[in-house]
Amino acid sequence: MTKDNVKLGQTGEEWAVKYLKKQGYGIVERNVRTRFGEIDIVASRKRDLYFVEVKTRRGSSFGSSLESLPVYRQKRLARMAEWYFKTHRVSSEICYHLSLLGIDVSGSEPKIELIPDITI
Repeated sequence: MTKDNVKLGQTGEEWAVKYLKKQGYGIVERNVRTRFGEIDIVASRKRDLYFVEVKTRRGSSFGSSLESLPVYRQKRLARMAEWYFKTHRVSSEICYHLSLLGIDVSGSEPKIELIPDITI
C-alpha cells in the first residue's frame, strides 16, 4: 500500500466520522484491532451498535466503493463484531449491524453513501 493510499484511507475515515455524527451516530471507538483484522469505526445509535467498514475510492474504474467489500470480507467483519461483543462484554440485548460507508472522491466534493445494515 502506498503512502497516498494510506493518506486517502485516513482522510476517508475522518470524513466518515463527521458524516456519521451528522446522521446522529455516536462514535464509540475507531481502528479497533482484533485477531481477525481491524474494525474501522464502532458507532452507536439509539441502543444499537454499528461496525462500520470505510471504503474510500478515487474513481470507479475498479468498481464503486460500495462494491468493494467482497463476501469473505463481510464475513470477516462479522467475526470481528462477534469478537468485540465477547471481549468488551457487550450485553446480548444490544443489536448490532454490519455497515459499509463508501466515499467517492473523484469529483470536487466527496460523495458519501452509507449502507447501515449489509447482509451476508
